[in-house]
Amino acid sequence: MSKCNAIEEYILKLIRNKTYMPGDKVISENKIIEKFNVSKMTARRAMQNLVQRGYLYQKRGSGTFVSSSDDKININFDELLGFTDKMLLQNKNPVTKILGFKIIKATHTLADTLKVKPGDKIYSILRLRLADDIPIVLEWTFMPFELFPNLKISDLEKSKYEFLKSLDLKINRSIREFFPIIPPKDIQDILKLPNSTPIFKVELKSYFKDEKIFEFSKLYYNQSRCTFKEIKTVKK
Repeated sequence: MSKCNAIEEYILKLIRNKTYMPGDKVISENKIIEKFNVSKMTARRAMQNLVQRGYLYQKRGSGTFVSSSDDKININFDELLGFTDKMLLQNKNPVTKILGFKIIKATHTLADTLKVKPGDKIYSILRLRLADDIPIVLEWTFMPFELFPNLKISDLEKSKYEFLKSLDLKINRSIREFFPIIPPKDIQDILKLPNSTPIFKVELKSYFKDEKIFEFSKLYYNQSRCTFKEIKTVKK
């Protein structure tokens, strides 16, 4: 057994025998280095492996803690629900912080994605979504200006989908692509993640009933605080 695996098994044993309970702070990296005579890199990798597996979560500046199933945010990708509705269904308090809201000219790449002309006006919107004050997902969205010429910041402080319903616009479908990444430092800082913490990046395209695309979003999930679910039904 490698030293990294030995560290993981040591911490898991303490969780399983209830020496560590959900919410408890676990042994620090410095203590691991001393106890197992390993490098800082090995100690950090062991901790991050347990974070990725959902046993632990990290708070920048505070340490590493034992996860609870109640702490996890369930992200069900089969539901055409916005973040706000998903959090309310889980008895969480959703909060949206608008970090950026501006009108820009579409680059060739964004124009091709949104099916507009290069140089056309589009919205660039950066939102941080929190549940019970914990950063869950950073959302960078692009939307055609011509579809929403009167869009305001206040429309985006809650559910974007409720705003669409208020305009009597019906969503038909969404397409998601998933990418495991090590986020750049600015995203780590916003999500309050330790350095080199892997996350899920999701690229989302959403369409109206007439198949017109109305948004392209890049979503950066704090996966140490989430579980992801997809349900498939077999047609008979």
